[in-house]
Amino acid sequence: MDFVLVRTVSTVVMFVVFIGIAGWAFGRGQKKRFDEDAEIPFREGDEFGPDRPTIKGRQP
Repeated sequence: MDFVLVRTVSTVVMFVVFIGIAGWAFGRGQKKRFDEDAEIPFREGDEFGPDRPTIKGRQP
C-alpha cells in the first residue's frame, strides 16, 4: 500500500472521529448531564472546604 494512501485514510478516519466526538459533546441529549456536572463545585458538603479535617495535625 502506498504511504500517501495510508496518510489519506488516517486523516479521513481522524476527521470522522472528531466530528463524532463534537456531535456527542454538543448534542441535545448531553445538555442535562453537562448542566448537572457544572453544578458540582457549588454543592453543599464540600469535603475540601475550610472546615475540612486536618491531615496529621497540620493546618492547611
